[in-house]
Amino acid sequence: MLEPKVFSRLAKLWGMPDIDLFASSLNKQITPFVSWKEDVNASFIDAFSFRWSPHFFYAFPPFSMIARCLKKYARTIAKGILIVPNWPTQAWYTKLLKMTIDTSRLLPPKKNFTLPSRKPTISPPRNKHQLIAFLLSERPSDGKVYKKKDLRHYFIIVENKHEKAV
Repeated sequence: MLEPKVFSRLAKLWGMPDIDLFASSLNKQITPFVSWKEDVNASFIDAFSFRWSPHFFYAFPPFSMIARCLKKYARTIAKGILIVPNWPTQAWYTKLLKMTIDTSRLLPPKKNFTLPSRKPTISPPRNKHQLIAFLLSERPSDGKVYKKKDLRHYFIIVENKHEKAV
C-alpha cells in the first residue's frame, strides 16, 4: 500500500481516480474498490473480469500479475495510474513505457510497504522494490506519440513539497 500522502500527490498531479483495482479493505486508497480476491467490502471481485472502461483507475497489482494487468489494459479503453516496481529488466517494462503518456514518477523509498494481497504482508527491504508510478492513456497507442514528443528522463521523485528530477 502506498502512503496516503504519496497517493494524494499523484492524484493532485494526474487527477483523482474513480476506482481502485487490485485492492482490499485493508489497503484501498479510494472507494469503490475492486478486489482481486474475495473481500466482503469490495464493490466488485476480480479486477480481470471487471470492465475497466470508462473508469479512471488506480492500480497497484500484485507483482506477479503485472504482465497480465498490462495485457488487460491493452485490450481496453481506460485511463489510469499504475504503480509497479522499477524493474527495467522485466519483459513487461518496455511495453509499459510505450503506454505511458506523462513523465513517470519514482516514488520515495519506504523502509517497508504493504504488498497488495488478501492478508497484507510486509515487503522485503526497500532496495529490492523501488516503486514507480505511470499515467496510462485511454488509448494505449497514445504512449507512442508522447514518447516522440518528450524525450526527457522519465523519473521524478515525489517528495513532501517538491519534485526533483533525478
